[in-house]
Amino acid sequence: MTAWIRVRLLSSTAEGAVYTWADDEERAGWLIFTPTGGSFHICDSTGNPPLGAMSFNMETQDLKHRDEHCWRSFLQAAYGVWKAYQENRSYPQVADRYFY
Repeated sequence: MTAWIRVRLLSSTAEGAVYTWADDEERAGWLIFTPTGGSFHICDSTGNPPLGAMSFNMETQDLKHRDEHCWRSFLQAAYGVWKAYQENRSYPQVADRYFY
């Protein structure tokens, strides 16, 4: 059985980029990626993280405010963006992930 995460760039600035993600179990959301420090936060469609939003630091592997409903999909989306960013040093337009 194949599982997937679809990740798309919505907007970007020099400080960070906002992505939308959806998985095969119909969970969806937005995340903001800040390359300085490799941090990811759950946010709204405009890039604003709500108070107490789940966050992940790729460099320290620190997950805060874990949301039991979507943390796995959030981490997979973040990893896809991180990996593509590391390869090209620019915000990827697409960072889909597939699992078998």
